[in-house]
Amino acid sequence: MLELPVEKRQELADLLDRTTTLAHIIGASKIIADRLEFLQGLETLIFDPEFKHAVRERTQLHRVVAENAWMFGEQYHLSVDDQSLTEVLKKHVAAKGREVEIDEPVKRADGSRGIVDLMFSRNIQLAGSEDREHLVVELKRPGAHVTPSIEMR
Repeated sequence: MLELPVEKRQELADLLDRTTTLAHIIGASKIIADRLEFLQGLETLIFDPEFKHAVRERTQLHRVVAENAWMFGEQYHLSVDDQSLTEVLKKHVAAKGREVEIDEPVKRADGSRGIVDLMFSRNIQLAGSEDREHLVVELKRPGAHVTPSIEMR
């Protein structure tokens, strides 16, 4: 630490004043380093020509993303994993504390049954009320050609 520039030593001293121990700073630094390494590996799997055609969506990419909700923000947690639109709606209604009977399957605009790959949720505290925000993630294997399912105007 003695070889650090004066301003970096001061930053470290300030951090130690705001946290309980150097061990906490080291622990947080390790989490950050591990996450950066993870993201670099994920980027390689998705974009490196050697790997991107070998990565399977369901058994590999899906599992990796599902188990690392922090990629979307610490406030998010996994709430839906590979479930129908009907099940997603039921979970949302239950989370809102409402009692609504869903007696028909929820279908996509074209009438087909839809599956949500992943849905991450977070609670939003607003002056005396609580709301939820959902982030729906549709995964495609890295080599898949993606076409829009809705017409863009």
